[in-house]
Amino acid sequence: MGGGQLAVDMAGLVYKVTLGLPNSRVHETEADRIGVELAARAGYDPRAAISLWQKMERVGGGKGPNG
Repeated sequence: MGGGQLAVDMAGLVYKVTLGLPNSRVHETEADRIGVELAARAGYDPRAAISLWQKMERVGGGKGPNG
């Protein structure tokens, strides 16, 4: 791998860690919040989201969202 490609790869990694991931997590958290709010407006108990995520974790073998 040449020095130019290494610099491009490093720049991409720096962007991902400093700007990409934090913003992505903020957007995902906001989307989750909106989803729970819409479910509540549709008549579902928003507290049920807790057991839903627990069940999804069990089905996924205990892996987190990135695993």
